[in-house]
Amino acid sequence: MSVNIQDRPIESVREEVIEVLIYNYSHGKIHEDAFERRLDVAMDSLDAEKIMSQIADLELPPTGATKDYDTPEIGIQYSTEQADETENIVCIFGGAKRAGPWLVPKQINTVFVFGGGEIDFNHATFTSKQVTLKVFCLFGGGTVSVPEGVRVSSSTICLFGGVTNKVRTKPDYDGPLLRIEGLVMFGGLDIKIKQTVKEKFVAFANQMKALFDPNVKL
Repeated sequence: MSVNIQDRPIESVREEVIEVLIYNYSHGKIHEDAFERRLDVAMDSLDAEKIMSQIADLELPPTGATKDYDTPEIGIQYSTEQADETENIVCIFGGAKRAGPWLVPKQINTVFVFGGGEIDFNHATFTSKQVTLKVFCLFGGGTVSVPEGVRVSSSTICLFGGVTNKVRTKPDYDGPLLRIEGLVMFGGLDIKIKQTVKEKFVAFANQMKALFDPNVKL
C-alpha cells in the first residue's frame, strides 16, 4: 500500500520528481522550456501534490536507470562529526583556496595581505548552525562562495576597501548563518552564490542529454 502523498516527507517527493524530470528531458520527452518550468515548481512549491503533478504525464525511469548517476544534492549538508573549533587561512604575497568536501568549523580566521584567497562552501559539510568568518584584508582580497540556502551577515569595517555581498536570503531560509566580521583596508571581499541549485540541476540535465544524444551540442 502506497503512502498518501501529503504524508510523505516533502524533500523525498521533491527529489523523486526532479529525477523523473531529468530523465524525461535527457531522453527528449520534454523540451527545455517545459523542463525548467516544471523544475521551478518542483523546487519552490511546498505542496506535495502540486510537486507530484509535474510528472503526472511523464514516463517513469526504468528500475535502476539512474543508479549510476549522482544528481546534485538538494539543501545544505550537515554532520554531527566534530570539526576543529577554528581554522586559519593565511595568504601573504600569495594565494590559497579552501574548497571541495570539507568539514566547516565554528570559526575561520583569514588573513589576506598582498594576496588573495577563496573559501568555497558549496561542497562543504556544516557541523553547526552558525559559523563566524573573521577576515583581515590589507592590499589583498578574497572570495567567499556559499550554496543557496546559507544566510550571510556581514559586519566588517571597510577603509579604502569594500565588501560586496551578492547573497540574497529568502525569509523562509533555515540554513546555517555565516557571520563575516573583521577589517578590509585597501582591498576587497566578494561574497556570492557560485551556482544556484536550479543551475546545478539544469547543468546536470544537459550533461545527461548530451550523454544520451551525441548529436546535442551544449
